[in-house]
Amino acid sequence: MKHSRKFPKIACCNFLPDRQAVKEFAFDNGFDGVDWTFTREDALERHFEKRQAHLIRDLSPLEVRFHLYFRGMELGHEDPVQRNSALFIYFKVLRFIASMGGRFTTIHVGLQDTLHSDLSWDATVRGLSLLSAFARTSRLILSVENLATGWTASPALYLRLLHAAGLWSTIDIGHTSGYAHDPAQACDLAGFLDRVRRRVVHAHIYHQEIGGVGHIPPESPWDCASRLDNLLGRTHCNWWTLELREETVALQTLKHVRAFLRFTAGEKNIGQDLLERRLLPTSLTKKLKMRAD
Repeated sequence: MKHSRKFPKIACCNFLPDRQAVKEFAFDNGFDGVDWTFTREDALERHFEKRQAHLIRDLSPLEVRFHLYFRGMELGHEDPVQRNSALFIYFKVLRFIASMGGRFTTIHVGLQDTLHSDLSWDATVRGLSLLSAFARTSRLILSVENLATGWTASPALYLRLLHAAGLWSTIDIGHTSGYAHDPAQACDLAGFLDRVRRRVVHAHIYHQEIGGVGHIPPESPWDCASRLDNLLGRTHCNWWTLELREETVALQTLKHVRAFLRFTAGEKNIGQDLLERRLLPTSLTKKLKMRAD
């Protein structure tokens, strides 16, 4: 039995020292694409555009999507000098991505080292709206990632921000347990996805995030199965980035994600194996038993 839903493309990050190494890693392990991160430091390099000019061409035929990790650069900062500086850098990099033929880019709100109180909601919406308008004219799909704290950690505020600026969503499944901005808004991933389901275009996949340690990989398919099942069943997201930046843990995560997808596709052997080892959550155990019947 084959699953009727088209499975997402699985992408790796650009954690290796050069693009050829990233390409070989992706090809050797069957990834569909690369989610390429540009940092603030990358964007501020004097010859940034020249150095990155052939990025998409060099990684072809792998699909390349982009992730802008500009820590400390806030479109809605209360300080107009910092706000305008951030806007300039975002426009510079989005213009460059569009010039290469890039189509998808993820950005952040609240990815800063200072307190969230330094941000203005109205200024943030204005800045995001300007980027959104530019993206539409440049044939870019621009999405905002949910973080573990701040406005984007609240499902209600996150959706309000996306609607106000006309943007899409990148769901980080490791961040959805944060909700530190407003505990009253707390809900599980299913509830989060029900709020934003029509806007989700990307997902970041790993088990959990630990402060001072980073992203932790799943130890078994069970660790992520319920969340992956929600992504498949509640959204049309077609791009899953395994957001781990070390080869061993990236491949470990790939193994468990593929096991989950094989189960979902109806492979009885993998499903029965997971069931016998008690590595499936209750919801998926019920699906397996119904399939057997």
